[in-house]
Amino acid sequence: MSSSASVGTPITVVASSSRAELNNATASPIEGSHLPLDPSIVIRNAPIATEPSDVPYGHQILRPAQEEEELEQETLPPYLEEPPAYSSSGSSEPITLAMYLFKFGFLFPPFWIIGSLILLSPLRQPESTPSSVWLPEKTESEREEIIQKMRKAEVRWAKRCLVALCILLVLVIVGALAVWAVLKA
Repeated sequence: MSSSASVGTPITVVASSSRAELNNATASPIEGSHLPLDPSIVIRNAPIATEPSDVPYGHQILRPAQEEEELEQETLPPYLEEPPAYSSSGSSEPITLAMYLFKFGFLFPPFWIIGSLILLSPLRQPESTPSSVWLPEKTESEREEIIQKMRKAEVRWAKRCLVALCILLVLVIVGALAVWAVLKA
């Protein structure tokens, strides 16, 4: 079978309902096809553009050249000068010593003992001398508020250290009793 369309020239299939369009169109058979063609379908050669990024992978998305020109004429959205602000962490809770003692207590459980002892110590504002003041840009009431937030977070983590220590002690006691019962029996 020979085709009037050259190799590599894509063809489009257009459904038409008018006989005038059918008479003006040039029909060309599709190579490799043995299916009978519907007389209302007209096959015409049309300029088609392909996506260059898809060609190396064997996939070609065929698009009419007119649509390709419209895509080239589209304008990009304006560039934003500043990206949106993101917070450094998910929570606004201050980082405290008791938090680190709790987390590292899983590696070295005596840290939980030290962390639970924080419950017994008061958190005070650092002593300030005339040459060095703790948070000099803040007022006295703002400093007290910061101390209260830090103390609340410190106590929360210290309680977690105490709970983790109690759970560890219960597990050790249960394990020791189980070993003692097995050895005695």
